[in-house]
Amino acid sequence: MWWTEHLATKPPDFVRWTCQITQRRSFTILPDGCRDIVIDRQGQVTLTDWDMQPRKITLQPGAQLTGYRLRPGIIIDKADLADVKSRDDAEALISHARSENTDIDLAISVLGRENLMINTVATRLGVSLRTLQRQFQRRALPHPEFWRMLGRARRAAIALSSDMTLTDIAGIHGYGDQAHMTRACRHWFGHTPKQIRRDAGLLSDINQPALGTWTGEHISTR
Repeated sequence: MWWTEHLATKPPDFVRWTCQITQRRSFTILPDGCRDIVIDRQGQVTLTDWDMQPRKITLQPGAQLTGYRLRPGIIIDKADLADVKSRDDAEALISHARSENTDIDLAISVLGRENLMINTVATRLGVSLRTLQRQFQRRALPHPEFWRMLGRARRAAIALSSDMTLTDIAGIHGYGDQAHMTRACRHWFGHTPKQIRRDAGLLSDINQPALGTWTGEHISTR
């Protein structure tokens, strides 16, 4: 069954990445369903929020960052960041901050990688739709619809690296038509499907471990 397969994989809780800047650079951060714990060279620790649309950041020369991209569903209390002084502290915090509710963890994973409506996921978990929504709200997580819509857009965008037609990709991933998929891609990634297909760098960014594509890799470099 689908939930047995998920639980058996035991996905890692984070992907570590590093970034060193020698000249002023701007980056576009795409919505990926993840939050990041970021430590700069002075030891300042921050926790990013979930991105709802592309976000631009600019880093100055000399910036040196170590980040921990948290598996979608991992819940970190910002108050606990005060105890993070090193890489070991960050990894210990993450290991003790796994989602308290296996159903929430599973729901996020399924919404991110399968074409299922929220009420169907709730039914398979044995709870009502309203109960599932309350569980997300209680843990200060984005609404289940966020995970469903972002997961669908990410899967469709990843498929753009194939030779399938845009119409076929839209149909496979549950969009009413190609125009519907185009609107979703513009919202989440700031580009049309045709633009994404032509941009190898953008496709690479979308393929990073995140919602719907979480892997066992623990090292990543931005």
